[in-house]
Parts: sequence; C-alpha cells; structure tokens
Amino acid sequence: MKDLKIALLILFFLFSGLSNYSLYAQSNPVVEGVADAGVINFNGKYYLAGVATNGGFYISDDLIKWTGPVHVFSMDNEWTKGKPFGDNQIHAADIKYWNGKFHFYWSVNFWGIKNMTVHIGHAVADNILGPYIEPNKKTWFDNRIDANLFINTDSTFYFYSVKFTDGNTIWGQPMADPWTLKGDPKYIFNSLPETWERYDNNVTEGPWVMKYRSKYYMMYNANHSANLYGNYALGVAEADDPLGFNSGNKYLQPVVQQNLTDNPDEMRYFFTSSLEAFSNWKYAFDKPADDWMKPGFTDSDWKSGEKGFANQEVKGSTLIRRQTLWNSDDIWIRKRFTMTPAPSDNLQLLVNHAGPTEVYIDGQLVYTGVVTNYATIDLKSDIIQKLKAGNNVIAVHSKKGRRSANVDVELIDPLTKPGDDILLNPGQPNIVKGPNGFDGGWYILELKTEEDGASL
Repeated sequence: MKDLKIALLILFFLFSGLSNYSLYAQSNPVVEGVADAGVINFNGKYYLAGVATNGGFYISDDLIKWTGPVHVFSMDNEWTKGKPFGDNQIHAADIKYWNGKFHFYWSVNFWGIKNMTVHIGHAVADNILGPYIEPNKKTWFDNRIDANLFINTDSTFYFYSVKFTDGNTIWGQPMADPWTLKGDPKYIFNSLPETWERYDNNVTEGPWVMKYRSKYYMMYNANHSANLYGNYALGVAEADDPLGFNSGNKYLQPVVQQNLTDNPDEMRYFFTSSLEAFSNWKYAFDKPADDWMKPGFTDSDWKSGEKGFANQEVKGSTLIRRQTLWNSDDIWIRKRFTMTPAPSDNLQLLVNHAGPTEVYIDGQLVYTGVVTNYATIDLKSDIIQKLKAGNNVIAVHSKKGRRSANVDVELIDPLTKPGDDILLNPGQPNIVKGPNGFDGGWYILELKTEEDGASL
C-alpha cells in the first residue's frame, strides 16, 4: 500500500532571480496520508488542507509539528448530492485571505459511473477555522480540478485550474474578485512531447503562481502521479504577466524530481548499465530444490531472460520495465556476476516488487518484503566485501501481488556519500514564506509518495 506524506523542501532564491536559482532540499515528512495540499500562513500559524483532510485544517507554528485536523467545512450544495459526496470528496485545496474574508477552493474528483462529478468548489468564512459556507450552492465554481488563486501586488486576481482538453492542461482566467471569474479562460500549456514532461502520460497539473520582483513564476507538475510510473516532477515557467505563461518560457528541466537519479557522477547502476549484466538472468516458475539460492546450485536447465520480470507492460514507466514475461504465482531468479569496477562501501540493494519477496546475495538473505515495495536497502559490510571479491550470485524469490506480478532488483552505488533510504516522487506544490528565524526562506509543501516496506 502507498503511504502518502506531505514533505517540505527549503527553497532559497538568489537575488539574480528565479531563473538562476539555488536549490537546497531536505526531506521532512510531516503530515501522514495527505495529498494535493493547500496552505496559508495567517497570524504566525500555518493551516493546511487537501486530499484526506476531510474538510479539516492541520495547524502548525513551524511547518514541522502539526496538529489536527480541525474540521472547518462540509459540502452542502445541490451539485454534489448523493452517497459518494461526503467530506472524503474534498480534494486538492487552495486557501487565500482577502479583505477580511477567507476563501477556500477545493476539487471534487469523483469518477463513479452514476454520479460522476469533477469540479471546483468555493466556500467563504470570516474566521480561518470557519465555518466555511458556499456562496452559491446551486452550481460549482469552475470546471475540473486543481484550483489556484493568485492575488497580484496591484490587487488584481487570477484563477488557475486544470482542464481535460488535450490530456490534463493548465488554464488561467482573470477575476473581478475572489468570488467572481470574468472573461474567458485562457489556455496556458500542456506537456511537451519528447521532453521530460511526457515520459508517460500527457499531463500537466497542480499550477501554483507567485510573483518575485518583476517576474511571475508558475510551478506545475508533469507526467502521471501514480507510483508505478515514477516520473512525476515539478517544472517552472517564467513570464512577464500573470497570463503570459506558455511552453516557450518553461525551464528546460524539472526543478524538483525523484531523489533516485542515474547521474553517472553520483550513482552507478551495476546491472542496468551493463548489457552483459542486464541479460541472461536465470529463472524458473516451478519450485526448485532448497539450496536454489546458494552459489553452488546448478541452474543450467533454468530459462534465460532479461532483468525486469512482470505480467504487464506500463508504457513510459521508469519503475516497471517488463523485459521477461511472468504469468505464474511464483518466480525464482538467479544471476551470476562480477562487480567491475569494485563497489564503494555505500552500496545499496534496490528492490521493486508487487508481492512477497526474498533476496539473497551469495546465499545470504539480505532482504525480505511481505507487501508491495519500492525501496533501497543499505548492504552490510560483510556482504559488500564478498561482492568486491567477485564471482557472486544474486537470487530472488517473489510471489504475485494482489493485482499484478512484478519484480526487479538492482545494485546501486551512491559513490561519494551514503544513499537515501526512502525513495520519493514529488507532488503538487504550494509555496509559502518560512517562519521567523528563516531569513528569506521559501518552503515548498508538496505530496511525496513512498512505498511501505522493511527498509522504512
């Protein structure tokens, strides 16, 4: 099962502007089980809402310790009638304060066949903790999802959202005030083919706009959010006016992405980077003898295939890359190899599996996972020393998961420093000024996803 957490990244901007940014990031999981969060800083406290807050706000003084949620809002309108529309359908949020009123925007993202409702709502309160009341209960505020209200320095208003036109696309629109849209929505952009934005699906979403000096910046997400893809990342576009964002002023690369990279100067992948090591993995679907994981076991009658065993293909995924078809309940896998060049003392095992899995190196059990997992495991020094000596065997037994069959393993070397023990993808952003004592600090609050498992 996926474990969802809000995490904080400290983001400092150089005086030369955001396009020459310096980014310092620190994983800081603070709120369990929340996604697509909106946050507001009011009177020295932070208030956070989003998916799984169920109409409540979490509260913090420092962006680290959170209490709540305190319930502030329940939908009571004519466009979300029926059983599916309880507080659990109050999804992606934005919270703004203007002229004595608090404005709460949220998404309803319900895809049931009978009562499908995918719209943005709007509620208002006199106090930060509500109660929030919808000014117009007859209909939704705007069509589709991921609302963001931007209040400019000249007290003009702009509303951004995601619509389903050509994939998930980002749109912007002027407002007369936080209650009222005006004019027509303007198409901003979608994901560009043949770039980092479309490793898998045609998706741009989660827009969040800010002004820094004389420039406007939109941070957004691209690719599919699901963990089985592993490509969700944050990009930035820079413009001279609030509706001037387009594909031509996007930054060429993402500014925040998954924390496991394949930069050869930082990380070495032993199996994937070598054609010889990538292929000729031995596997069997019938239970072998009890010593199947030991180096001396004879596997000459086993089948041969390439690394990456699964029963499904996930187009564009960097996590599930099926090279060998696996359609049985169990699979046993072996690979003989020598590590060249020799690994550092930071060597880790990377596992990705759908069902219960065991991994052995030279006959010694190094990993056991009983549920779906995508994780890195620090290897003990005695295992690393054996690997340095050469003539090694990695052996894997895996069972089919509840929904799919998938198993893959890798030996990765962070080279110059210890590797991360939690693998994360970024999610939809919300940027706020840090608390007192963090001079000039900006914080990104974003969903990050990780997999439960023995390594966490």
